Amino acid sequence: MALPRMKARTAQLVAAALVALSLGTVPALAQDSGVSGDLERTATATPQEKLQYAADAVEELKGAVESAQKLMDEARKNGETDQVECLGERLSQLKALSQVTEAAEGSMREALEQGNQERASHEMRKIAVALSKARQLSLEAQACTDDSGAASGNTTVTAEGGFEGEEDETDQLTEDVLDQGYDPPNVSPFN
Repeated sequence: MALPRMKARTAQLVAAALVALSLGTVPALAQDSGVSGDLERTATATPQEKLQYAADAVEELKGAVESAQKLMDEARKNGETDQVECLGERLSQLKALSQVTEAAEGSMREALEQGNQERASHEMRKIAVALSKARQLSLEAQACTDDSGAASGNTTVTAEGGFEGEEDETDQLTEDVLDQGYDPPNVSPFN
């Protein structure tokens, strides 16, 4: 039952992304191949393009935080504790990435005003990496609400059985295997 629902949800997400692309609501800079495309662009981007990219990234991250927060509120309202836990992890990471992106945008703006292109490019790379991670976390947050068991948590594995007469390899050693019968020479200057 969960697999068809997951496939339907994935199809909805893909359709929404295609509609957004066709309507031009997704920034042109986001249409390349993720972070690698963004990083390649830093070498040839003009200062104005860098500023626009940073502003778009800050807005996209704010939207991702708001979206995850809405999912979290809905999960709390419905009493879905697993979803709340899963979304809480993603939401806190998204908030941190949003703060990093805003700080990097300010630093990049300052570097451009001072004519420090190397520093501005460094800040743009930080923004590109944060944006890529935020996009991944947004998808994971969406997956938290699916009934696919994507929620995080602790997994416990219990192993039973084994061969008859076999020793337990976790038993304490009876002899010190590191004792070689002599002490190594003092080579440390800190005697």
